[in-house]
Amino acid sequence: MSDRRKFPGEATSRQPLSSTILYGCASGLLGAAVMTMGQKAEQQVTNRPNSYVPGRTLQRLSSGHAASANEEFAWNMAMHYGQGAVAGVIRAYMAWKGVRGPFADFMFIGIRLLIDQTLENYTGVGALPWTWPIEEQIIDIIHKTVYALATGYLIDKNAEVSSRYSYSFLSHTSEIGWRQRYNILVSVWKVWPQTEVAEKASVMIGWCRFQLSDGFVLSLTIMYLRLSVFRFNILSRPVSVRTRASAELNMVLYRSVWAILVALVFTTASNCHPTFSKVVHERRDAVHAEWTKIARANPDTPLTLRIGLKQQNLERAEEFMHAVAHPGSEQYGLFWTPQQVADMFAPSADAIAETEDWLQGEGVTMDRISKSSGRNWVRVKTTVGEAETLLDTTYNVYENGDGAKVVACEAYSVPATVQRHVDLITPTIQFDTNISGLRRRTVDRRDAITPKFKKLPPYRHHGHDDESLDNCSNITTPACLRALYDIPKNVKPAKGNSYGIVEFAPQSYNQTDLDGFFSIYTSGQAAVPNGTAPVYNPIDGGYLSDEPGITTRGESNLDLCYAIALTYPQNVTLYQVGDNYGSNPATNNNFLDAIDGSYCSFEGGDDYINGDANYPHDASWPGAYTGENQCGVWNATKVISVSYGRDEAIRPRSYTARECTEYMKLGLMGVTVLFSSGDRGVAGVTGRCLTPNGGLTPPWNSDPAIFNPVFPGTCPWVTAVGGTSLPVNGTIRSKEVVATDFWPSGGFSNVFDLPKYQAAAIRTYYKYHDPGYNSSTYNATQKARGFPDIALMSQNFITGLDGDFWAFTGTSASSPLLGAIITLINGERLKAGKNTVGFINPVLYEHPEIFNDVTEGSIGGCNTPGFKAVKGWDPASGLGTTTYPRLKKLFMSLP
Repeated sequence: MSDRRKFPGEATSRQPLSSTILYGCASGLLGAAVMTMGQKAEQQVTNRPNSYVPGRTLQRLSSGHAASANEEFAWNMAMHYGQGAVAGVIRAYMAWKGVRGPFADFMFIGIRLLIDQTLENYTGVGALPWTWPIEEQIIDIIHKTVYALATGYLIDKNAEVSSRYSYSFLSHTSEIGWRQRYNILVSVWKVWPQTEVAEKASVMIGWCRFQLSDGFVLSLTIMYLRLSVFRFNILSRPVSVRTRASAELNMVLYRSVWAILVALVFTTASNCHPTFSKVVHERRDAVHAEWTKIARANPDTPLTLRIGLKQQNLERAEEFMHAVAHPGSEQYGLFWTPQQVADMFAPSADAIAETEDWLQGEGVTMDRISKSSGRNWVRVKTTVGEAETLLDTTYNVYENGDGAKVVACEAYSVPATVQRHVDLITPTIQFDTNISGLRRRTVDRRDAITPKFKKLPPYRHHGHDDESLDNCSNITTPACLRALYDIPKNVKPAKGNSYGIVEFAPQSYNQTDLDGFFSIYTSGQAAVPNGTAPVYNPIDGGYLSDEPGITTRGESNLDLCYAIALTYPQNVTLYQVGDNYGSNPATNNNFLDAIDGSYCSFEGGDDYINGDANYPHDASWPGAYTGENQCGVWNATKVISVSYGRDEAIRPRSYTARECTEYMKLGLMGVTVLFSSGDRGVAGVTGRCLTPNGGLTPPWNSDPAIFNPVFPGTCPWVTAVGGTSLPVNGTIRSKEVVATDFWPSGGFSNVFDLPKYQAAAIRTYYKYHDPGYNSSTYNATQKARGFPDIALMSQNFITGLDGDFWAFTGTSASSPLLGAIITLINGERLKAGKNTVGFINPVLYEHPEIFNDVTEGSIGGCNTPGFKAVKGWDPASGLGTTTYPRLKKLFMSLP
């Protein structure tokens, strides 16, 4: 249900201090200009004459003599705007340190008055303030207030977009009640005049430790007000005017300067809470109909938030991949090391620091914050209530028809200055996890691209000639495939070559079934000895079931029968992923964790909130894995084939995009990643289409609906393999057509943009073969990733199962077939001293001449005709089919 939307935010790092000073000068000058206009307007009403005290003060400071009448105006303007610029720098520095808003403006009024009165009284030009008429004092304060507000507004607006966060007069979080705050403030009020600077500092540190940012600000405000009271207390003493002026000036200077320093230092203390301007980061337009909101989540419920940080340099992915995978690149085949990949894409230090600043600023202590080893995830131990405050959201409990429950929200927000660093946060809008009760343990739970199957009658295989090509249009055997695609037999393996098949428990191969297949359908030069098994690489339990049946043996037996038969004596590696614990099965991410340690989250399992398995599992369950999530325990093979997938819309876009990025990294490291395109035409994995709000149509729907593309085939960094068949009663010399028994999947992504390597093919398709649907049916922007990339035989693959033979149809067969061909080509390149082929799509699209174009057949679904096979690339068959010799010749010609 990818009805999730992300809202872009604006943020930059805090600007340099030098820029802050320049901006402060400019703002101070503008503030002085606003004050001047206010003075002129006031003089029109009050008829008050111009005052030349500022100019005379500057003249006295510079030469010691008063200015002449002709010079007074110039000196006045110089002092007027000079003071404005200097004071503006002070205000800008306050903002740079985080002191902003009404409280900062209040302090700044006092600072401006302090500067004026100190200089004027020091030079003897100005009269003592208390000797002024009361209306003059009020007017002077009003004008300085206008200056302070105008200057402060300009500076704070600049600071909002240039620093990490801003402080408000009252923080919205607190851990101490108002009565306790009041008692503290009363105590401070009583003892403040008698305390020394060190004691004052101790009090302020105590406030910050108590997380009293609002009490702290209020206290500074009260302290500043007490300066005025103290001023009048001094005036009542029986001393001379000069002594009174000196005493007051010293006290005002001491108190004011100390207040400013305390504010600048302690307002930035780690436990003084800032407020944050937040923006919506993710939102669901609608909750799928199967989930019903039943209650508000208990705010005291423990919750662990996982914040996925954006990786650096992803915008350069096409540039990097073009360099190593495009046939015209001078760097073709010069793949990256795992460390180079990790260093290039790791989140920036700023991303981590600013995310931690936000969390600490909202009261999360560092002992509740941890980072993954790859520094791409931040984990926060919290509660539902605190998470609601952090994310400005509401958590509810939802339940589906099976009684499964989940705690989730429908939208959440993050600070604008942090949003640029965040990919996703879980648990939030996800509705696929934390359920109660046990889900049905089937292949469907893993969104497998389940092949269509049928049991073969005895005459189809008993006494069968394994080399016979007479019935290849009805039954596909290794001999049929070798003949169709000119695949050589018994090729000597090359050192360093490898081929991996990924299976997810409970799908498990059976050696007896493999031996039965090898004994009948491989012989002579292509014979595979009984007992030939895959190299077993268990991941997170690597559970191998001994239960018979299609749901436990069908997919795995199919993949391994043909991967081994077509590449022998090359070893084939089996990545067996997951355990027998049906309520929390393994996913692609658990597999990716195991072959790339930098991808791991905490202890492994990249994102269990979105459905990835999280271990250890309940030891009382038979076959449960009780160890920790495995992270970086196996090397990736040179070719990886996966016959599993899911509807692209089923999980949030952020999750899907993050997984796709990992396939890009594997490509940079020289790994060829192949995925079956899917098996139900345009109707996704389960044959259900999309509704306008992103949900799935009911199984009984009879109206045209939105096409449902299959991931990971839609990821631009994998090779999606579609399916073909021979025409009815055709021979191996017949031209292949789109598979007829079981539509392969194809179409256009709703998540991923059109990659450059595919752009020309897509333009040609739309120019000559626009399917005619509008955007209400599929992503018709002509700017989306199209799939599949290539198609091969996928129909009626004979497979050993439970001591007998069954025929399987689906792209689950075509992906391991292409994997076998690429593995053999890798071997030839390695023998020639070259590197493996890595990500093959740029080469394939650059050389369409090597393909046999498939122009007959179509893929339907969603109560529509779907897409037809046409000349050139199309969503029904990709670029078409090809042969081993053509691919070998092309790839051997590359460096």
